[in-house]
Amino acid sequence: MKNQVTLKNGIVYIMVSGDQTEQSVLAMGSEVRKLLAELKKDGKPLLVLDDITKLGNTDIAARKTVVELAKNLPYRRAAMLGDGSVLMRVGTNLLLRAMGKGDAVRYFEDRTKALQWLTSVVE
Repeated sequence: MKNQVTLKNGIVYIMVSGDQTEQSVLAMGSEVRKLLAELKKDGKPLLVLDDITKLGNTDIAARKTVVELAKNLPYRRAAMLGDGSVLMRVGTNLLLRAMGKGDAVRYFEDRTKALQWLTSVVE
């Protein structure tokens, strides 16, 4: 299964599958940017759910690219959905700190809680 970026119910969904490279992250980022522009044009909140439960290995260039995209994409809120493993939790929390986005990005292990947090935004 390859990475997927879709728009559903006013939320940009990213499904990350397998090993990631700088190129695969850039491709996802480009698609996310397009879908966020659609939401903005429609006057909707810019929300992203990044499902990394099926993430494989990532090289250093991919991780740096994720941080740069997270700093520069125009979302209002982004939820990262992980599998709850210690490695996933620690790695994601390190990335979140590097992003410097404070309350705009959070890590979740429960899809329902992630969606509740995302949709609690009132424009």
